Amino acid sequence: WRSSCNKMRDPISQSHALGLIVNNLTQPLRSLISNAPIKSFIDLTERAECIEAGIENGAFDAVIPVK
Repeated sequence: WRSSCNKMRDPISQSHALGLIVNNLTQPLRSLISNAPIKSFIDLTERAECIEAGIENGAFDAVIPVK
């Protein structure tokens, strides 16, 4: 355990860190989508579109900093 803990002290680049985050988030999402019935997939798509519209309209500005 300690040897793996020591490895975590080595700095990694921001792009590498973001890549790890994306990989850890997309794999469960891919699994969810591939195992979801069509109705659930449609619901998931509609929710994603609703969130995207909310972001575009500024609904999440207090949560997500504007770039």
